[in-house]
Amino acid sequence: MDAQPALDRIYVPSANVVTREIDGHLALVPLEPSGDRGKVLVLNETGLFIWEAVAARKPIGQVVEEMSATFEAPAEEIAHDALEFVRELLRRGLVEPAGEP
Repeated sequence: MDAQPALDRIYVPSANVVTREIDGHLALVPLEPSGDRGKVLVLNETGLFIWEAVAARKPIGQVVEEMSATFEAPAEEIAHDALEFVRELLRRGLVEPAGEP
């Protein structure tokens, strides 16, 4: 999937991913491993924040606002990083835009 993420979009976890706790960290485990798309992704604190928001069906723009307040960081910087992370999740097939098969 080559879609570019957008702040006004809602993304949801793919049906092809499960989460597992590994050594106190949340890991995203693809159910259909192949190439890069099949690698387990262990989330850091910011990745976990974004993943939980995705699971709650929040628009990425809202996630950026919440992260900016929580981490006391500039929204522009967070927006860039959040969109890059969502782009990676899309590339790996771990999320998809809400409302699309």
